[in-house]
Amino acid sequence: MKIKADFITNSSSSAFVVAFPEKVTELRYVEQFIFPEWKAEIVYRDAKSQKPTLVSSQSKKCLKEIQDALASGYIEVLDGGYHEREKKLMEREGITRKDLQENPAWYQLLDREQDIKRSKVASERAKDFIKANEGSYIYHFQYGDEDGEKMSEMEHGDTFRNLSHLGISHH
Repeated sequence: MKIKADFITNSSSSAFVVAFPEKVTELRYVEQFIFPEWKAEIVYRDAKSQKPTLVSSQSKKCLKEIQDALASGYIEVLDGGYHEREKKLMEREGITRKDLQENPAWYQLLDREQDIKRSKVASERAKDFIKANEGSYIYHFQYGDEDGEKMSEMEHGDTFRNLSHLGISHH
């Protein structure tokens, strides 16, 4: 038997779609929204490496970009977790847990149904975000606690609290 003797982590990362009122061109501009200064510097550096997207309800590209970002992570849906969805499927289809476990097609059906719900929720949230941020510029950021203490603070420390943003968990 093998025993793990060193430190074990449960690493995570989160992506953020952030709407800045104007294009990011200077560190001073970012410092108006992000503090402390070291966080502003990281956001500025990461923003400068991107081509921002103008938020427009007329842009299918903008909508797809935000939908794809949302759909890439965990989205809470109204029907609970995976076990709750299994239970509802068994009741709806009149199958037992054994039937479910012995036939991969049932799990494929569960995944397809979840993908449809995930897509619908992502679309609704993206449209709401666009409506609320028309004329702004979106940037994408990703930070994870597996990259050290500062990046953990970027992920979990409410970095974008002064800007309209969407947080996308990749836990």
